[in-house]
Amino acid sequence: MGPSSRAFAALATAALLVSFAPGRATACSCTNIPDFARAFAESDVILLGEVTGIRPAQPGAVWATLRIVGWWKGAPPNTMIDVLTGENDGNCGVHFTVGTQYIVYAFHAPSMYGGTAADIWTHSCWRTHETYPEDPDLAALGPVPVSPASWGALKISYR
Repeated sequence: MGPSSRAFAALATAALLVSFAPGRATACSCTNIPDFARAFAESDVILLGEVTGIRPAQPGAVWATLRIVGWWKGAPPNTMIDVLTGENDGNCGVHFTVGTQYIVYAFHAPSMYGGTAADIWTHSCWRTHETYPEDPDLAALGPVPVSPASWGALKISYR
């Protein structure tokens, strides 16, 4: 076998090995982030909230606690809610930051990471995002509905 034949054989072998090599592990691959209309129609809950804390959930997940600023869809709880999401990019977690406001498009979470039917969850491949000036989702959702204060909240504020 001449030098050019060996070079060709080596090149062919290398190409064959590369074609069968395992793929590199990648972060969450979002291929179909919904437009506003689809996210609105398919989400169980849509809210505006400020993150007040983040704590671990089951392995692979975290709870983000949000102070509710407004609520467009679903039954609003009191003034705080916990939202379940993946803990990192590898499992499509939303990167919540304490002190930041988010529009959260979420679903009921009966089995996701140990959630119950009362819990909600979201992921980075949906439409949940940090709000910003001129956010088109805020414009499309309309004025932020504010829940009336509960009797308990009123009593506390006037003590």
